[in-house]
Amino acid sequence: MKASVHSRFRWLLAAALLGAAGGAAAQFPPLPVIPGALPAPAALPLQTKLAQFEQQYKGLVDAGTRHNDRCRGVKKGSPEHADCSASLERLAGDIKVLRAVADKLEDEIDAAVAVERKRLQARDKELELYIAKDLTAVRGLGFDRRAQDFEEWEKLATDAKREFEQTVSKEATSLIAAGVKEEVLSGVKKLDAAKVEKWIGFLQKQDPPAVEIISVLRRMASVGDADRLKLATDAKYLAKLIENVAKSAKVDGWKDGLPVLLEILCDGFPSAASKQCKLFKATANATVASLYNNAARRVAQTEIERLTSLTESQLKALATINGLLVKHVKERREVKAKLKELEQ
Repeated sequence: MKASVHSRFRWLLAAALLGAAGGAAAQFPPLPVIPGALPAPAALPLQTKLAQFEQQYKGLVDAGTRHNDRCRGVKKGSPEHADCSASLERLAGDIKVLRAVADKLEDEIDAAVAVERKRLQARDKELELYIAKDLTAVRGLGFDRRAQDFEEWEKLATDAKREFEQTVSKEATSLIAAGVKEEVLSGVKKLDAAKVEKWIGFLQKQDPPAVEIISVLRRMASVGDADRLKLATDAKYLAKLIENVAKSAKVDGWKDGLPVLLEILCDGFPSAASKQCKLFKATANATVASLYNNAARRVAQTEIERLTSLTESQLKALATINGLLVKHVKERREVKAKLKELEQ
């Protein structure tokens, strides 16, 4: 094997294994190692050859051990000396053959590594262009993100991602509630009692429980559609309460309640703001990565406002771009890791 690739091999030296009565030490060739970064189509034929080489290697080691056991202590000029010398010569020849097999296999591994390295380098360049294109599209929708932001987002633990998503949901709920509150609520209808009870079940478990919101929800479920003024008044008050809770609630105490507040706004108010609410809710998980800033580690209010004001087509486009960015960033990191492994 070339000296430049010796670092890829585990040296198994059998010094003095074949020594006999003052004879010279013999050294076995290194055992080749097939890099794990090689793809299966390239690695499998090499692994078959390596398995055959290891069998040949083990057989020669066993033969050397038997030679040592038989010839250790044999004195020069003794009847056994000529036989042991011939045995040692045969083993030295076998080791030479074994070394040639190892060199050939190592050359084949080198060739496969070179092909895979070239392929990975080309893919790395390709992904770099894809990521640049994706980032341009994200910035065109109003979110000034860097590739590093998506790299860090992709590496975040599930709990950290969920906490960030909940923070975004909290801020978005407050913004949407403010928008609902300012609209004409003459179209508000009596709330569905079964749905209200489901919401209340969640809200009662929060810390602290949303007592006033629960009271207004029950009132709106009991007032008839004919009492428009009462419904509109309660709806406006409910939106204000939701806005206040979303602003002040701690994410860890309200992690199960925040989605419920958003659902109330989306389903309980037939308004333009609630339509936007439904759009945000439908795409939030797929778009929230666009708001992650690894340097600032906080959610920018202006970007949440931007996210909650995007049209349906813009939100869908952002969700698609987000998915591609995370996919491309993840693949590029894997490609770089494989390239690094091939260089070792």
